[in-house]
Amino acid sequence: MNDTNQFPGSDGGVVDSEGSPMTPVTAIAMLLGVVVVIGAFFMLAYGLGIGETWPAFIFLMYWAGIQHMDFSELRDTVCGSLFGVLLVYLAAGFPLWLGAVPGGAAFLGLSLAVVYCLLMGHFKPIINMMAMLFLTVGTIPAMTQGFVLLEVLKGLALGIFYFSGLFWGMRILGRLRESEARQEAG
Repeated sequence: MNDTNQFPGSDGGVVDSEGSPMTPVTAIAMLLGVVVVIGAFFMLAYGLGIGETWPAFIFLMYWAGIQHMDFSELRDTVCGSLFGVLLVYLAAGFPLWLGAVPGGAAFLGLSLAVVYCLLMGHFKPIINMMAMLFLTVGTIPAMTQGFVLLEVLKGLALGIFYFSGLFWGMRILGRLRESEARQEAG
């Protein structure tokens, strides 16, 4: 369970912890918050000279959307992200380093070994669905052309620190508010 008190409803909408659907006014307020958060992220990335922001959003989509910002899942999500980026790097690099056919065959062999480990549950902190998501998105031909590992890692690192830090801060503020409300009520 997460600390946001919002859960996906059966119809795909978000409901609160009591199961009530989100009101339109609340949804608009949240949307404005999202615009501010994403806008601030883009300004920060621009200010730091980080152009590869897509890894941050892959991380955000998975950790916030699938893992519900569960901090107990953060380590495996980060490790899977890094391993997924490494796989994408190798997918782009093997054919360049070894030649098209041997490089493709080497990467196919590596991919089969990774999928086998995923199916068997081996090395879960690094071989997980987050790694597979990065591998899936990262091996889209438009993504592998001009792939620069350091730039992708900078974008991923910024996303990890920015979004997990933001959600950690929101969680702390929420707990402080709850504590203050209990003190006022008690």
